[in-house]
Amino acid sequence: MLSVDPSPVFGLSEPQDAEAALRDGRVDAIFLGGHDVPQRLRTLGGLGFVPLFSLGGSDEDSLAADPALDGVPAFAERFRQQSGHPPAGPLFAAWRAIAAAARLDVALVLPPLAPPSLVARWRSACESALSDFGLVSATRTAQVDAVPAPACVQALARINADETAQLSLRRWIAARPGWRPT
Repeated sequence: MLSVDPSPVFGLSEPQDAEAALRDGRVDAIFLGGHDVPQRLRTLGGLGFVPLFSLGGSDEDSLAADPALDGVPAFAERFRQQSGHPPAGPLFAAWRAIAAAARLDVALVLPPLAPPSLVARWRSACESALSDFGLVSATRTAQVDAVPAPACVQALARINADETAQLSLRRWIAARPGWRPT
């Protein structure tokens, strides 16, 4: 979407490996994820690396800049700066779903068509967990947002792109033969 033809480099799943590959010139860009992104971004910035864009401020507003990443534009703003108009269309819808999924740390969900009695027990257990001071304190310490029902349904819905967006993404990937690990 930014008129760059990226080539993925597989095998750099650990942040330290990806950052070392960037510093050594083996890759041109890396994706920073996790809770320590601002600190890692400052470290890489001190070495002369410049962030291209962020995933946005939140799942609800991926068009706004992330307040934790001062001065780093959201993808939509970077796109608008480059093209002169905001991003739109099925490929951008796919991007938004991917960005929402990338922001998701962990999700505990029931399988489809779970019996109502299991759903009721699950919801009760989640409500109990979210009222537990120890768990709430631990999530704050880990900088994790525990999202209760029904808000979690909306959060999970954002990572599910519609059929048109999925087909656009599949066409985009199919046109790039190196996008499948061997």
